Amino acid sequence: MTVSSTTVKNSYSGNGSTTQFAYGFKIFADSDLIVIIRSSTGTETVKTLTTHYTVAGAGDASGGSITFTSGNTPASGETVVIIREVPQTQAIDYIANDPFPAESHEEGLDRATMTTQQVQEELNRSLKISRTNTMTSTEFTTSATDRANKVLAFNASGEISVTQELGTFKGNSATTTTAAFVARDIVKATTTAQLNNIYICVADSVIGDSLTDTDHFALLVDAVSAATSATASATSATASASSATAAASSASTASTQASNASTSASNAASSATAAASSATDAAASADAFDDIYLGSKSSDPSTDNDGDALAAGMLYFNTTNDILRVYSGSAWQDAALSSTGVATLTGTQTLQNKTLTTPKIAEIDSLSSGDITLDAEVDINLDAATDVNIPANVGLTFGDDGEKIEGDGTHLTISGSDHIVVDAAGEITLDSDSNEIYFRDGGTQFLKVQRDSNFDVNFISNQDKNIEFQGNDGGAGVITALKLDIANAGAATFNAGIKIADGGTIGSASDSDAIAIASNGVLTINGAYTLPTADGSANQVLQTNGSGALSFGSISSGGITMAQQWRLTASKGGENSTVSANLEIVDTNGYGSIGSNMTESSGIFTFPSTGIYLILVSAFIGFATQGDAQASLVTSVTTNNSSFGSDAYAVAGSNSGSGNSNFNVFSQFLFDVTNTTTHKVKFFTESFASGTTLQGNSDTNFTSFGFYRLGDT
Repeated sequence: MTVSSTTVKNSYSGNGSTTQFAYGFKIFADSDLIVIIRSSTGTETVKTLTTHYTVAGAGDASGGSITFTSGNTPASGETVVIIREVPQTQAIDYIANDPFPAESHEEGLDRATMTTQQVQEELNRSLKISRTNTMTSTEFTTSATDRANKVLAFNASGEISVTQELGTFKGNSATTTTAAFVARDIVKATTTAQLNNIYICVADSVIGDSLTDTDHFALLVDAVSAATSATASATSATASASSATAAASSASTASTQASNASTSASNAASSATAAASSATDAAASADAFDDIYLGSKSSDPSTDNDGDALAAGMLYFNTTNDILRVYSGSAWQDAALSSTGVATLTGTQTLQNKTLTTPKIAEIDSLSSGDITLDAEVDINLDAATDVNIPANVGLTFGDDGEKIEGDGTHLTISGSDHIVVDAAGEITLDSDSNEIYFRDGGTQFLKVQRDSNFDVNFISNQDKNIEFQGNDGGAGVITALKLDIANAGAATFNAGIKIADGGTIGSASDSDAIAIASNGVLTINGAYTLPTADGSANQVLQTNGSGALSFGSISSGGITMAQQWRLTASKGGENSTVSANLEIVDTNGYGSIGSNMTESSGIFTFPSTGIYLILVSAFIGFATQGDAQASLVTSVTTNNSSFGSDAYAVAGSNSGSGNSNFNVFSQFLFDVTNTTTHKVKFFTESFASGTTLQGNSDTNFTSFGFYRLGDT
């Protein structure tokens, strides 16, 4: 036989009741199968031959079936997988000078092909790089200890490497754990001393272990240290703010003390010591304020007013840009203003050489002439309770490239020097009350989309101009998927095949030549011929029921699909035993056969397939000088591959008193072969005296055996 199918595996879903499952490929022995049950959770269990299941069909080219034994029926949710596993051994031994064993040789080729298919099936399930990709080496040398609990990854060169472990977050836990954890579990601490720290389990731990136990846990995120650093930063910021407040307070105190000094002049004599002390304090306070607010300057100063280094928080007013600036500790920057610092201009105001950041203009009254130019690096929002009216033939121009929106009182024109992009988060609607939308190029119309009175949408091109539907085919370039040749009555040309939905029709609905596809996939031609919706089995033919319905069916029984003759090539005599040697397929003088060959081993013949077989035996029996002699060639069949009977006799008898005598006798037997593994036939001699022989010849059919398959079993 040939191995024409690459199938090596079949898969089925269990339902708790089905026990028999088919396999669609040839095996040589029951043990050439592996049966696996996969549970709904993914657990796989290899079943044992005869204990959990039995096999039928070994040796059949089309496969066979397995049957689960009682108590082992696959349940619902379980998957049955049947895989061919022919042994990877070579058991054929060629004997020098023997006839070429074609059957054995072909079986060896079949076995080699099957093992190659098995290897390919495993290769198809493996991880591999593509045929155009490259990798220096698919090996890694990291030891089992070093790669424990790690994952495979790719390094900067794209090569395989063993990298950091992955973890699974298991929630919160106190430092003294209240649950058991396994390697790669990730936990967040809730105890104050380790609050919000993140730990990963590096070795399985039990309840009551400590997150700070470095034998079982490693610190991933030190949230406590991070919080301490954040608190220290906040404290430093608060201290800086307090220093600024103190400086301002000292300045206020100095002013008050000066006033008191003026009003207490009459007491100056008696309070001279106090006045002197107050004056000293006021001077100190003024100096402190002077060190914080440096006054007005035209540019950023590099030292304070005393020539000392600048400090964070120092202020000055920049007279060039009319803005207050503050020193950050490393650079000067504009001081922030709150919303209460936004200036509101009313009436007529003149702003010269001023920059307005995100301004809001409540109203632009009118201009007698000239343009209104809004120049901003951010959005400009026009917020009005009524419409913003732009006169006819006056447009909005964007930039210097000619992008413009303009209306003439009837039409609205949007023009651009390059592309016009309409980008919306929702739908984009084109609404034309005239039922027509025109597409023009340089003013010349090339397409009109129109709605007719039946609300059908019509695409109308210029006279004799084609309508084409194009698209990008997977990045390979633009293709024309459909071309409508308007000059040729709208003839359609498709780039590839046509897919028709259920219930679709090729041709008009009333066209007798139409091909219609029903919702169930049935294909009807001319309304008279209905094709099947699925493929048939191997060797089936398309048949009609006489009413136009076609279906797949087997060829009716009656034709001979297998015919073959074997013969005895050398005489066998003087014994009563199985004819087990010197057997060959007839091969001389224009011999012909039909179908697959019988196979023979030690005189036992195996049928190539099931069916009803006619077994014809022609026996050429020779007798030596003896009277009243009788000898038989017996046809013996078995239905269990063990017990053989005596099922048909070819009997010869001689009553000659002297001289040799030869007889050609015949027998026939109809054998119903329902299983090629158990149903076999052999031939044996019976009542052969020492001088009696069963004649054989390698060139002529003296004793021959014919096998003819007449029909199905």
